[in-house]
Amino acid sequence: MAAVHTTDRPAGPAGQVADSAAHDLLRRAYEATYRFPVGFAGLRAALEFTRAAAETPEDAEVVLTTRGCVQVRSPRAVSVEIDTDAAGRDWLWQEIASLVGHRWPIPYGEADGRHALRLGPDDGHPLGRLVEVHDRFRSRYRVRDGQIVQITREMGKIRFSIHIQERFATADGRTLPTHFSVSYWEIGGGEGAAEAQPKQAHMGGRLTRADTYSDTYVRVAGHYLPASRRVITADDGALTIHELRLSEHTVDVGGPAAAQNGSATAARLGTEAGAGRSSTERERD
Repeated sequence: MAAVHTTDRPAGPAGQVADSAAHDLLRRAYEATYRFPVGFAGLRAALEFTRAAAETPEDAEVVLTTRGCVQVRSPRAVSVEIDTDAAGRDWLWQEIASLVGHRWPIPYGEADGRHALRLGPDDGHPLGRLVEVHDRFRSRYRVRDGQIVQITREMGKIRFSIHIQERFATADGRTLPTHFSVSYWEIGGGEGAAEAQPKQAHMGGRLTRADTYSDTYVRVAGHYLPASRRVITADDGALTIHELRLSEHTVDVGGPAAAQNGSATAARLGTEAGAGRSSTERERD
């Protein structure tokens, strides 16, 4: 007999109701992921940036390494000082903001807990149980063994799917993703198109890009801080490798007001992750 799930949250779009079992599953997985403690107000670190790329697959790769520094006051207030071009600075800002934004102390209720959810069937899928989120990005999670394994979102004509392959366990038993991939598809889009598509339309479309991520962390004053990120990108043009390394970390600790401020911006940043944020929204020195 199929399990009956109670509903204890407001109705979602088009009469969809929130599923308490879905919230319980996603909340436990969310809280099993490491985040900075309340009061964390940012960090400073030395920065090394390396980029290797070829204009065509036949060309030799050009490797460029530069050094600078970074200061983070919140997921949106990221200052990068380094001698590189605009594309390099944009990549660094985006990745550092993502690294800290996903670790910022945001309660579940201010993240996906704000939305109505639907729990998919317990069908033995190799990536785990499906959780659909009734948000504007048509977000979908798969949760296995208490961990988020897959995240899929849509924005306009782009769909991307994150697959987490490996995690690192912290001293308190929470985990951090260390190896994951992001695949991008071009799909039919436009205003209202996502809502009109059938549920199975989450798959399909033309694959346009694939990124492979490798992250490492270092423990500083009891906090797990980003130490490196390497991204290998394959698209129609060529293969590109970007790597950032952080060292000489120092931690800024503020009061509850600082943490609350950062939480609000991180919540916005988290829902827009991978959605092509504009560089004009960024705070820079």
